[in-house]
Amino acid sequence: MAPLELSLKAGATAPGRARDAVRGWLTQRTCEDTVVDTATLLVTELVTNAVLHASGSGLALSIDETVPDVMHVAVCDGSRRSPRPPKALPGEAQTGGRGLWLVEALASRWGWEPMNDGKRVWFELGCRVVAERPLAVP
Repeated sequence: MAPLELSLKAGATAPGRARDAVRGWLTQRTCEDTVVDTATLLVTELVTNAVLHASGSGLALSIDETVPDVMHVAVCDGSRRSPRPPKALPGEAQTGGRGLWLVEALASRWGWEPMNDGKRVWFELGCRVVAERPLAVP
C-alpha cells in the first residue's frame, strides 16, 4: 500500500485530521481494530504535542509500512526541543503530560531525530492484516 503523507496547519483541527487520516489508511489496509485504535490515539498525542509545544505553523504526518506487518508513523514539527516522557504517570488532577507516556507504553518502538528545520517524532506498531472486511451495505 502507498505511504500516506499529509501536511497539517498547526491548530486545533490538526489532531482530528491526523487521526482521521491514520484511521483511513489503516482501515484500507485492514489492520486489526485494536491496532487502529492504538495508532489513532498515539498520533493524536504526537500531533497535539506538536501543536502545543512546537514553533511554526506547519506539521507533517507520514505513515508507511517499513517492514512487513510493521507500520511507522512520524510527525515532523518546527521545534528542535527534544521530547521527554515523564518519569511517572501524571496524577489524576493534572490535565496534561500523558502523551509521550502513552507512546512509550503502547508503541512497539518510538524515538525522535533532529532535522534541519525542527524534529521528527515517530512510533512503530505491529499491523497484521486481518481478513478482508465486508463492505457496509447502506
